[in-house]
Amino acid sequence: MKTVAAQVIAGNPLTFNFYIENFYNKWEKYTDKLYVQLDTSPNSLVHLFPEIKRFFYDICSYSNKIVITEHDICPSKFIYKKINYVPNSTIRAQQTWTGACMRQALDSSNEDIMFFTHDDCFITDSSILKSNLEDIKYNKFDMIVASSQCLPLKLKNIALEKFSFLKNIVKSDSVGLTTSYFIANRSDLLNTQLNFDGQLFKKGDIISGLDYVVEEEDDIIFLEQSMDVLYQMYKNGKNNPLILLEEVESTITNIHEFKTNFDNYKSHKRKYGHIHLTGGAWSKNIMAIPAKEYVDSAWELSSTQFIDYHFYDKISQFERIMCGYLSFYSLIDLNKYPYMQNFMDAYLKKIEELIVYMNKILKNINYNNKFFTDICFTDKLCNFSIPYEININTLPTKQFRELYE
Repeated sequence: MKTVAAQVIAGNPLTFNFYIENFYNKWEKYTDKLYVQLDTSPNSLVHLFPEIKRFFYDICSYSNKIVITEHDICPSKFIYKKINYVPNSTIRAQQTWTGACMRQALDSSNEDIMFFTHDDCFITDSSILKSNLEDIKYNKFDMIVASSQCLPLKLKNIALEKFSFLKNIVKSDSVGLTTSYFIANRSDLLNTQLNFDGQLFKKGDIISGLDYVVEEEDDIIFLEQSMDVLYQMYKNGKNNPLILLEEVESTITNIHEFKTNFDNYKSHKRKYGHIHLTGGAWSKNIMAIPAKEYVDSAWELSSTQFIDYHFYDKISQFERIMCGYLSFYSLIDLNKYPYMQNFMDAYLKKIEELIVYMNKILKNINYNNKFFTDICFTDKLCNFSIPYEININTLPTKQFRELYE
C-alpha cells in the first residue's frame, strides 16, 4: 500500500492554529506524515515574536505523524540539481522561497505520495480527500490539482495547443494551477527539474515545460505556481490529470456579496471538499513593516489612474482580508497558551494603526459621487457613508468562520 506525506509551511499562528485542528479532526488518518516547515526567515512572525515557535511546537505535539523542521532558506543559496533560485528584483522573493521549501520537503520525505497544502487551506469533506488520494494510489489519475487563473494571456494559446486537457478548464483569459491542493506520486515529482513555484522569465529564457522561448523585446512572463511542473509531468507521459476548479473563484469579491449570497458561496467553496482562503503572507507583511509604509505601498498612493475604482478596490481587499484573519483571531486559546498574549495584543494594535491611517486617507480624498453611486459603492462594503470609514466591528467574522469550521 502506498504511503502519503503532506507538506505545509507554517508562519502565521492565526491560520495554522486552525489548520492543525483541521488536520487532527478531519484528515490525519489518511496520511502517514505531515511535514511542517517553520518560517524562521528574518521578516517572519517567528523571528519577530519568538514565542510563536513554542506555540507551533505545542499545538503539533499531539500527533507522532508531524515532523517539524525550521527553515530560513536563502533563495540565492538554495541549489537543486544545478538550479539556482535567485529571485529577480521584480519578483517577490517569498514566491521562490516557498517553492524551495516544497522541493526540500519532497527530497527529504520517503512516502510514495505527496499532498501539498497551504496553512490557510482546510479540508471540509474528508471523504473527498480520501477519494482523491485513492485515485492517485490506484493510478486512476496521474495528479490532482486545483485550478486558478494564473497563466499569462500571451501564453494561453501556445499552452492550449500543446496541452489539450487545459481546454476543459479555461474559463477566462488565463488558466493555471495552485499548490494549495496538489496531489501526485513522489516519483513523478522527483522527475521534474523545478522548484514548484513562481518563475520569472525574461527575453531569451526558455520556459522548459512549454519549450517556449521568450522573444519579445522587454518581455517578462511570470509563470505561476506548479504550472511548469504539470507541463513537465505531462511531457513525461503523465497526461491524465484531475483538475479541480475550486480556485477559479478563490476570493470574496466584496463583503456585501459574501453576506447576501452566503449559502451559495459556502456551497461553492465546499464543493471539492476543501477551502483555500488565500492571502497567507498578509499578516507577516503588516507586522514587519510600519503601518504608514505598508499602506502607502499596498495602496499605491502615487497612482493617479482610475482613482475612484482604485480606492474602492483597496478598501474591499482590506476588509475581506481583515474579515478572514479576525475570524481566526478568537480561536487561539489564551488560557491554554498564555504566552501568546503579547503577539495577540501587538497584532490587534497593528490593525488599529492601519485602520486609523487608512481612514485618514479616505477622509481626505476627492470622491466622485457619481462613480460610487453607479457601482453601489456603499452597498457592497460594510459601511454606508461617504467619506468612507473602515470599521472592523461591522465585518461578518462569525459568518466567515462558518466557511471552514
